[in-house]
Amino acid sequence: MLAETNNGQLDSYADKNFSKEFLPPYIIDYYSGTSYRYIENTIAPPQDFYSLTDVDLNIMQITSCPQEWMATYRLMGIGTVVSFPLYLQGKFWGLVIANNRHVKPIDLQNRKICTFIVQNAMSKYEIFVKEGQLNINTQTQTFQHKLLERLTHHKTINCALVESMENLRLMMNSDGIAIYNEGDIYLNGKTPLDKLVF
Repeated sequence: MLAETNNGQLDSYADKNFSKEFLPPYIIDYYSGTSYRYIENTIAPPQDFYSLTDVDLNIMQITSCPQEWMATYRLMGIGTVVSFPLYLQGKFWGLVIANNRHVKPIDLQNRKICTFIVQNAMSKYEIFVKEGQLNINTQTQTFQHKLLERLTHHKTINCALVESMENLRLMMNSDGIAIYNEGDIYLNGKTPLDKLVF
């Protein structure tokens, strides 16, 4: 659980870790089948659906979730649930789940607005992630170019590495760095003593 807003009427799940089995593939398929899922009443008995042809109910936003999840909602004391899948780089990344202790109808317009808000927020997050990755790639290329220049100038790897250590440490956002090469050790920043590094 990465974040939570709770009015105190339901148990808090903030900072709790869930096992991978909590979201098996068929549950992910259910939640990622549409832009949102809405269960108005978790306590209502299930309704039977009859058809002369095969009908894929998974494309409907109001299709009931698998029974074990419905039982979990009831056990948690949840009356109404609306959930929104999150995608990062085209892959299912997580869920935003909003729930209410009592049955609380949510009209279509509000569900659509919430869907837009969640998708827009995730799009912005994805841009930040991509920019961060782009920044790391740019730093790596710059460091590689500088290192090759220094190798050409000094002719030895040790001298080139020593001159590049500060850049390498800052690029990795670390407090200290140690490089061991051919029996020599080089330290930069906050590091243990030489004898502890060996």
